[in-house]
Amino acid sequence: MLVRRSFLLLYCLVALLALASGSPIFAQRTPSSALPLPDVTGSEIAAPTVQIIRLDFNPTGSGRCEVTLTPWPEQAKQAVERAAAIWSTLLNGSQPIVIDVCWSTFLNQDGTPNLGLLANCGSRTGAFVNFPGAPLADTDYPLPLANQLGNTDLNGSDPEMQCRFNASRTDWHTSVDGIVPADQFDLVTVALHEIGHGLGFEGSLTWDDGDDSEIECNNTLGVGCYAQIPAVYDRFVQTTRGKGILTFENNSTALGDALIGDALVFEGVNAKVANNGIAPRLHAPTSWRMGSSYVHLREDTFQEGDNRLMTPNTESGIAIHHPGVVALGMLKDMGWEIYDLSRAYVDAGNSGMENGGVLHPFNTALEGISAVPAGGRVLFFAGDYHENLTISRPMRLESIQGIVRIGR
Repeated sequence: MLVRRSFLLLYCLVALLALASGSPIFAQRTPSSALPLPDVTGSEIAAPTVQIIRLDFNPTGSGRCEVTLTPWPEQAKQAVERAAAIWSTLLNGSQPIVIDVCWSTFLNQDGTPNLGLLANCGSRTGAFVNFPGAPLADTDYPLPLANQLGNTDLNGSDPEMQCRFNASRTDWHTSVDGIVPADQFDLVTVALHEIGHGLGFEGSLTWDDGDDSEIECNNTLGVGCYAQIPAVYDRFVQTTRGKGILTFENNSTALGDALIGDALVFEGVNAKVANNGIAPRLHAPTSWRMGSSYVHLREDTFQEGDNRLMTPNTESGIAIHHPGVVALGMLKDMGWEIYDLSRAYVDAGNSGMENGGVLHPFNTALEGISAVPAGGRVLFFAGDYHENLTISRPMRLESIQGIVRIGR
């Protein structure tokens, strides 16, 4: 249900709520007995600020958007910018992430438009292994993460990631309002998903189909294999019986069977905490699909809520504007610094460091509502927030100090 109105906000649970009118909303002060205690564990004072993510739209040149390009529609650019802003509020790192964003015509081999694929994205290729600050030896880290862990720009002026979106499709929903027609695909949702791959949802394992046109392993049907230096994602993958995926013999049918046995999990401490103590199931269908199998959450397991974002298939008519706590837990296991933002603080008067904590709150309402998962709390310091907001999942907005006005 969508409601557009001005109202007095008092412990209000909102769902699919669009605050887009010219009239502001107001938040009354929370009684002192209900105020959350400041949580400064984890050295918030010394914590980095929100992650800087810079988007380069349709850059040209060697190694950039070397595809057939179409000019970006302005509203489509704003949708991708919104997705990047959501990730920015959730990640905390000292090194900027530069993403080449290509609005390109996807073509089949015969030159006709490919209308089936929505987008694809990944970190820049290269071996980012055994650098100073790497938590695990002989492990390949996605470049955006390697830069944070090493606290340096390992690739200089080159971008950290490239994302391509299918300009041939006419069914994109490019508004950021989260109100998606049944026959359209929400670009914010797709961009949020694709950036997630570049941040860490990518591995080195593959399955060989025995086709000579592209040899995945050793050109033997049913064999599975992994890179000599595995990805950090690979280090956490196990079977449901507890056997690590990298303990299988490389280039073996036993590994191939495991990859298509619908019995893989991500065995990370933070991922399990986020998933009620259970290792999250991964997408491992009985038919291998390159780019889909292994590097997504299992769709049949995660059918509801924000955790659906990193499953392999995006439905039309759906908006998911948060990665979900399970995906964030997985990224944290891989090495990303991510705060527990089940509650986020916002203070319009903060002009310094921001990380959503009580000592260093965000300074815009948009950052606050982008950071918390479904059921989260956004706690506002008194002030005027001259913003129009769209809230597309349940959360609670509260004032912890005086009157809060949101709107233009």
